[in-house]
Amino acid sequence: MGYGIIIEDADCLLRANFYVPIVGFESSCYSSHVYIRSEILDASITLLDISRNLSSKTTLILDLPIGFLIAKFVTLLRDVPQKIVVVVPIEENLEYWCSLRDEMHLLESLDVDLILRYHESISLEYLSRYKCLEYIGIIPLVIDSKTINFLLSKPQLPHLLIFQSVAQTESFQYWRTLACPNRQKGLDYIIDPLQPLSVDMNLDVYDTFAEDIVKYEQYDCAIEMAIGDLRRKHTAMKILIVGAGRGPFLRSVINHARKTDHITVIEKNLKCIESLQVIIADRTNIELCCMDVREYHDLKSFNLVISELLGSFGCNEASPEILQVFAKSEAIMIPQSYASYVQPIYTGLKKISKLNRPYLTQLSSYIPIDCPKLAFEFQHPSNNRLSQQVNLSFKGPHREIANAFYGYFEATLYGPYKIGNTPRLSCHEKCRSWFPMIFPIEKQTMPIDLTLSRMSDLILTYEWKVNGRLYPRKFEAVKPYEVQLQ
Repeated sequence: MGYGIIIEDADCLLRANFYVPIVGFESSCYSSHVYIRSEILDASITLLDISRNLSSKTTLILDLPIGFLIAKFVTLLRDVPQKIVVVVPIEENLEYWCSLRDEMHLLESLDVDLILRYHESISLEYLSRYKCLEYIGIIPLVIDSKTINFLLSKPQLPHLLIFQSVAQTESFQYWRTLACPNRQKGLDYIIDPLQPLSVDMNLDVYDTFAEDIVKYEQYDCAIEMAIGDLRRKHTAMKILIVGAGRGPFLRSVINHARKTDHITVIEKNLKCIESLQVIIADRTNIELCCMDVREYHDLKSFNLVISELLGSFGCNEASPEILQVFAKSEAIMIPQSYASYVQPIYTGLKKISKLNRPYLTQLSSYIPIDCPKLAFEFQHPSNNRLSQQVNLSFKGPHREIANAFYGYFEATLYGPYKIGNTPRLSCHEKCRSWFPMIFPIEKQTMPIDLTLSRMSDLILTYEWKVNGRLYPRKFEAVKPYEVQLQ
């Protein structure tokens, strides 16, 4: 998007993509948009008085005074024939922000848009709060490129509006570049979780996974350490790779194993077999099987079992169910364990409120209400309890609201090597190929009591109860999230 200048002096215009003149009580203007300073309203002049001197097709950008509540302003807006955009200041005040959050529906009912104005340094916590609001632009009164970039990095691309006195401190190219921030791909998309157990993935999905350098570096280090530890006991080893995909783990094993080691590769997706055959080539110590690992005839003989069957919530792609066949194995398994976590959040993304089942999404803006808490745990090899239920309590400040839970996971591969998508992981452990899972709920004021159930039988499903209300709601005609296990 381009940037616009709010004109304070018409005699010295600067270059911009568009302009918005400032008007006063008796001004007459035929611009498509005009800016009305907050001081005019402070002078006891009504908005209706101003609007009479302007075209009905002109949009009024109205700067509200600090502390001016939108709820008290609604009756005035109803009498004005023009389109209204209100400008509200960003204040580091929880009560003020909660009032804005709760008043957004009033603006929507009147088709009134919102612009944010900031005049001082604001903490990241509060910037994240304001970013959750639906706004069409920002007005910085101080130049802070990091803050501007953060607030503009939303899928709907808000406008950048600058007062003339601020704009003249930098070049046109500076402002134009700042008005077009680089945005992370895939933000705010609602994605149906993959079900690789029942639906074979396309090759382009594997190509996307291959871009996650952190995951494969951590796996490579874990594989190298595990093989090194096993080498003290075994001169020749039997290694199994479960769900080899297009072969990144196979390449890692080949790099660290010896020719005297026997490697078995199991992949049920026919689309991947050709890629695996190319890697294997004429190596006689590698066996390739196109099948479900649960059908393999001899699983007890392996010294090392490597798999990557994890979903965004850890256990949601049925990794525990698939690897249960190794319950009595004495092998080292990678990963050795993994855990699921849930965290209450608030997001202003409207489509979240229409959901009734788990999805995946990487939100461009959300507020973490409380810290992530442990939900489910699984270890391998072990006879895991596949159906689990956990009761969790979350707290937050007064008036804080949650409208979803984020679901994460952490996995211990081997030794010190970990992967996952929880916020606390380091950049060497946090993987970008797993968007968090989202469990939508109706708006709930803190505190929150959550009962989360993982139910595994012929299918794998999740249920969650929040302050006594059960989700997914059974009466809604929405395709349920079910993972077929057979």
